Amino acid sequence: MSTAAAAPHRAPHPVIWTILYLPFGALGGFISVAMMFMATHSGLSITEGSLLGGAQMLSQWLKWSWAPIVDVTSTPKRWYIFATAASAVGVFSLAAVPLGPDTLPLVLGIIAVASLINTIVGMAIEAILAQTTTPGEEGRVSAWFQSGNLGGTGLGGALGLFLLERMDGWLVGVIMGSLFLACCTALMWVPDLVRTRHDGGAVAAVRQVFRDILALGKVRGGLLAALIVFLPLGTGAGQGTLVQATVAEVWGAGATQVELVQGLLAGGVTVIGCFVGGWLCDRLHPRTAYATIGLLLAGVGALMGLTTPGSPWAFEGTAPAIGWPDAGFGVPAMAASVWVYIFGNMSYSLVVGFAYAAFTAVVLNAIGSGSAATKYSLYASLSNFPIWWLGLLLGRSADLYGPATMLYIEAAIAVIGVIIFWVVVGTWHEPADATVEDDVEYLRQRYGSAWGLASRMRMLSTLAAITVWMLGGIQGVMAWNELEPAVAPAVWLGGSALLGVVLLFGGQVLGALVQASTDSALLAAPLTRAEKMAVLRGSLPPAPPDTSIGE
Repeated sequence: MSTAAAAPHRAPHPVIWTILYLPFGALGGFISVAMMFMATHSGLSITEGSLLGGAQMLSQWLKWSWAPIVDVTSTPKRWYIFATAASAVGVFSLAAVPLGPDTLPLVLGIIAVASLINTIVGMAIEAILAQTTTPGEEGRVSAWFQSGNLGGTGLGGALGLFLLERMDGWLVGVIMGSLFLACCTALMWVPDLVRTRHDGGAVAAVRQVFRDILALGKVRGGLLAALIVFLPLGTGAGQGTLVQATVAEVWGAGATQVELVQGLLAGGVTVIGCFVGGWLCDRLHPRTAYATIGLLLAGVGALMGLTTPGSPWAFEGTAPAIGWPDAGFGVPAMAASVWVYIFGNMSYSLVVGFAYAAFTAVVLNAIGSGSAATKYSLYASLSNFPIWWLGLLLGRSADLYGPATMLYIEAAIAVIGVIIFWVVVGTWHEPADATVEDDVEYLRQRYGSAWGLASRMRMLSTLAAITVWMLGGIQGVMAWNELEPAVAPAVWLGGSALLGVVLLFGGQVLGALVQASTDSALLAAPLTRAEKMAVLRGSLPPAPPDTSIGE
């Protein structure tokens, strides 16, 4: 069972969470995109410029340590207003202070303080979400919530950079700070919530927060959620390496293309991914969706790796003279080109959006409504750790072995992580303490759609594979009759055969994983085999509406 409980407060439309979360993402985008771009133009070295992002990330790793303050003092609304106003002052200060070697220590100090306070913006919203999100709505809420984070990053980065290049810094700060404060108006549609209270005063309230955390660590749902966000799944850690100039040159991409794949276009694609990920979490258990998305991102990375020099799908002779091996297998089946680089990065960003939404859904499903700011921050800190170490590992791998090997390593690590998670899930079951009627209704609502989705995955992958084989065969026969075909017939036939097998096998594996997670959940239910199958097919009569259990 998880600690999730029915939300006692009526929630507003989730677009409110998008608006409220914009200042959180916007400050990060202003620092990581606008200021870091301007760093080298202001006389800073690349290493000094990277310190700006490091000063910001420090607060993201440590925010769990001050999160209890939000849970036990004041109310989430008041904390949000305070933190947003302070963040507005922070972005004004960052824009107004000239960036240069002499002012770097001052700027780093402002970033550290502003980022620390800015974390409270997120904590306040997370506390509200936990008390207003009803079971089964985690996916929809997470999609809107994370779109505010990513949309805010694009707003702070793109708009901030646009303004910094065209007007005085203090005026940029006024504009950005005003936009931050305008987001507070969305609180009018948020219900009034109270803080964690205790008769023994503040000390007793803090003790209660830690009791809530310990209770979360004693239930299967809480521990499985901690495990899956700690594993290196759906991290998007490869993005930081893919946008570096030396790596982009492998596909013939330059500064213009890199700006495209890490700017507004990538932000928009990732926001779309958030809504797709939220949709998926409403139809699968959030943990199942998160693991599936991790495998999907691994597949995208591996396919992108196949387009690099030395791979079967790269043009011959495209390897730059930078010391990376070229296996000499290049054939003109898929160009290692600028468009492949852009499409690969956009696909990567799209699936990262899936993962953002799934992470929030996993956490909301696990934490319940008590001490929500602290518990959410703990999970966020756990999820930041694999992003950190995997990013370092992938960067080093790209230096030593090239970007293709780097992408293969990321994919292999993700597959290993999913295997570890499903081994734990498959061997750890909690006995159910509810009636058969409870389980019938609950399992139908949560897992019936998952079983159907698994069947559709298998069917669609089979149809896709057949379509690819037919089209590849037709193109191969047509190329065979041409004197000088642009693409060799063997490439059409062999490439379509391989791609069809990948599609067929991938769909079958994903479907099997979804159904395995469903079967694993059903093992804990006190139902006969016939009743379990009836639940999945939706053929049993509905249980009374007032009986339900948590996960």
